[in-house]
Amino acid sequence: MAGQPRPIAGADHGGMEQHHQQSHHGAGSVDRPEKRARLEPIDYDAEPAEADYRRLEKWILDNGGNLDNICLRKSETSEGFGVFAKSNIPAGADVAFVPNHLILSETDALASDLGRALLAYNATIPLDEYPAQHVCTKTILWLFIVHEFFNKGRASMWFPYLRALPRSYDTPLFWPERERAWLRGTNLHFVVAEKEAELQADFAAAKVVILDRFLEVWGDTSTLTFANFLWARTSCSSRAFPSDLRVVEQGRTKESKDDDVAGIGRDGVHAVIQPGPDGKYPPCKCFLALWPLFDMLNHRRGQSMMWDATRDNGIWFTTGVAMTKGEEVFNSYGPKGNDELLLSYGFCLDIPNNPDDYVPIKINFAQDPLRDRKESFLTHCNLLPFKSLFLLRYADLVPATLVACMRVLVANATELARIETGAVDVITTNVSHRNEMTVWDTLVSLLSHKCAVLEATSSDDDGDEIETALVPVEDAAAQGQFRARMALIYRSGQAQILAAALASAAQQLGASVEAASARLVRSADIADAAEFWDAAAPLIDHAAEAEWGPDEWLFAYLVWAWRAGKLPSDVDVSFAAERGNVQGRGDEDQDEDEDEALAPIFAVLAAAEPHDMGSVWNSVETDVRAVFEWMQDHSVTLMNVQTAASEDNDDDDDDEEEEEGCVNAEPLMGVVLEQ
Repeated sequence: MAGQPRPIAGADHGGMEQHHQQSHHGAGSVDRPEKRARLEPIDYDAEPAEADYRRLEKWILDNGGNLDNICLRKSETSEGFGVFAKSNIPAGADVAFVPNHLILSETDALASDLGRALLAYNATIPLDEYPAQHVCTKTILWLFIVHEFFNKGRASMWFPYLRALPRSYDTPLFWPERERAWLRGTNLHFVVAEKEAELQADFAAAKVVILDRFLEVWGDTSTLTFANFLWARTSCSSRAFPSDLRVVEQGRTKESKDDDVAGIGRDGVHAVIQPGPDGKYPPCKCFLALWPLFDMLNHRRGQSMMWDATRDNGIWFTTGVAMTKGEEVFNSYGPKGNDELLLSYGFCLDIPNNPDDYVPIKINFAQDPLRDRKESFLTHCNLLPFKSLFLLRYADLVPATLVACMRVLVANATELARIETGAVDVITTNVSHRNEMTVWDTLVSLLSHKCAVLEATSSDDDGDEIETALVPVEDAAAQGQFRARMALIYRSGQAQILAAALASAAQQLGASVEAASARLVRSADIADAAEFWDAAAPLIDHAAEAEWGPDEWLFAYLVWAWRAGKLPSDVDVSFAAERGNVQGRGDEDQDEDEDEALAPIFAVLAAAEPHDMGSVWNSVETDVRAVFEWMQDHSVTLMNVQTAASEDNDDDDDDEEEEEGCVNAEPLMGVVLEQ
C-alpha cells in the first residue's frame, strides 16, 4: 500500500525475543547453541527490509502460490515496496495466485485459542448487556494479529507475511496532534478524534477481559498496548479484502455491505447484531481478511484488476490491461475521495476536479418540533442516508436527494401535511415558494459557514491546543513533509468543492427568489407603499415609542392589505379566523404564546385610538389574529440572498458578515402570498 512508513513509538520489546524463542519448543526441550546463534533477534519496530520481502516471496511459493509473473521491489510511486511485472503480461492474463490457507481472516482469529476464549466470554454476557459488553469480531481479529506477531513471533505461520507489513502508517490516527491540526475545520478532523476515542474504548475493554480472564492464553502482556492494537487495526483497514470467499467472484462481492459507507470514519466491517430465535447473540462478522502480497498493490484510479476465488482453492489476480516487463502492477481501491483515502490509506490523489472526491454534509433537525413526523417520512421514502450525511461531488454539487430531504426538513406544518399525503413529490417538485427559498437559503448559509471555517483554520496557529507551535500546512508541505502535502491536497479539494457547491446553491436561491417575486412582499417594498403609510399615520408615533421594527411593520402592512383588498384574490386569510383564538381552540399554552407575540401590535393599536369610524384599524383584533396564524404557515424570516455585487467591497460590515459565514449577503425579509 502507498504511504510513508514510520516506526511506532511503543513499549520496549527487549525481553520479548527470549519468550518467542522459548515458545518454539515444547517443555524441557534444549536448543543447540549453534542454532540459537544463527537466530537473530526480531526488531519489532524496524521497517521491513529487502530480506523480509524475499522471505515473504519464498513463504508464498513454498505454500503453493504462483508468482511467475511478478516480483517485489522498491516502488517508484510510494515510500515502500510494490509489485512489478517480471515479464510482459497480456490483458486478461493471471498475475499471481495465493492459496486460501495463507489468508489471515476473522475465521482464523475465532478458531484460535484467543478467539475461542473471547467467544466463550461473550456467551456469558446477559442479553440486555450484550451489545455494549461483548468483544466484537473485528476487535478479536486485531488482537489476534497482535498476538501472532508480537507474542508468537517466528512460531506464527503468518510471521513472514506480518514481518513484511509496514510498522507504521500515514493515516491521521498515527499523526501527532501538531500534525492533526492541519486537518482542523474539515470533516476528517472530527472523524479522526471520534475514531480514536472509539478504538481506545474498544481496546481498553478488551484488555480488561484478557487480563482478568485469559492471561495464560495471551502470555506476555507487555505486547498488549494500544500502539500495537492500532497497528493491527490499520493493517486491516488499509489492506483488507473480503474475508468470506463464498461471496467473492471475479473481483466483486455477491452481496453489498450496507454499512460500507465511504469517508465518514466508519470501518464498514460489522453490522448491528440482533439476537436469534433462541434469544442468543451470534458472533458478529467483520468481513475482513488480509490477502498476503495482493495487499501490496498500490492504488491507481480506474485500474482494471480483478480477483477470482472460484478455482484452485485460492485467489487469482487477473489484469484487465496489458502490462510490460518492469511496470508496477496496480490495483484500484475503488472510487474513493480524498476524505476516505487519507483516513484509510494515508494518502490523497492530487487530481484536479477528481470526480471521486467529495465533501460530506451532515443535516440536523434535532430541535424541530415536527422532527418525528419528518424523520418517519424521510426514512419511509429512503431519503435519509447513514448518519444523515450527504456527499457533495464535482459531478453532483448539490444532490437531488439532499434538496428533497431539505424540502421536508424546512417544511412548516401545512407543507408537511401536503407532503405526507402525496400531494407533492419532494424529489421532483417544489413544495411552495416559501419552502424552496428556505431550502436554498439554508444551504447557502450552511455552505458559507463551512467555507469560512475551512478558510479560517487553514493556517490557524493556536499553540494552546497542541504540544508545540504549529507549522502552517503550506510551509510544511513546501519543506517536503509528506503528511503536510497530503493534508494540503485534501484541504484544497474540500475548499474547491465547497466553493463550487456554494456558487450553485446561491444561483438556485436567486432563481427561487425571482420565481416568487410576483408574490413576495418584502419589508423593503413597504417603504414605497404610499397608500399604506397614509392609512398607518395614526400608528407611526406610537410605533416609534414601542420600537417597532421591520417585523411589526411587515405584519401591520399585511393586516392593512388584507382589509383593503390589496392581496391577490387567491390568497385566503379568512380561513384562519375560524381556527383563531376568537373561536377558541382549547389550547391555552398556544393562546398565551400568541398573545405574547401580538402584544406589541395590540399596544400600538390601542394607544392610537383611531376615532374615524372609517379607519381600517377599527375592530381589527380578530383580523390581526387571523393574519398572525396565517403568517405562521407562510412567513419567510430573514432570508440571506447571495449576491455577486460586493466582491470588491472593503466595508468593515461585509468583513464581519464573512466571519459569521454569510458571505456577501443582503437581508431579505418578507412573506410569500400563497394559498
